[in-house]
Amino acid sequence: MAVIGIGIDAVSIERMRRAVAATPRGERFRDRVFTEAERRVCDARRDPAESYAARFAAKEAVMKALGAEGISMAWREIEVVRAESGAPSIAVHGRVAVRCAQLGVRTIHVSLTHAEPMALASVVMES
Repeated sequence: MAVIGIGIDAVSIERMRRAVAATPRGERFRDRVFTEAERRVCDARRDPAESYAARFAAKEAVMKALGAEGISMAWREIEVVRAESGAPSIAVHGRVAVRCAQLGVRTIHVSLTHAEPMALASVVMES
């Protein structure tokens, strides 16, 4: 196996709290950036903004690992999913999946963390 790409990103939890607020603008942002499953998981948390921020950071880290300027608005094509154990992983769809296939990505490792004031994500892609 070879490393195809590495990405890391940090997101302000407070900034995400404002972005996902229970307003029409916040609802549009959530719908545009997060899948329905991601929204259900985040909204069930004690502090949804922490989970939204970590997932947004993961999406950005995936884009960076792919060098994907051309598909930078494919937010919902990158999805953070959880195993029964709770371990996070990345599912890719659409244009992002095509880009991964073109690069020979077979495995995407992701690590998420959040502690006020930031949420962080790192991604390593392997062939």
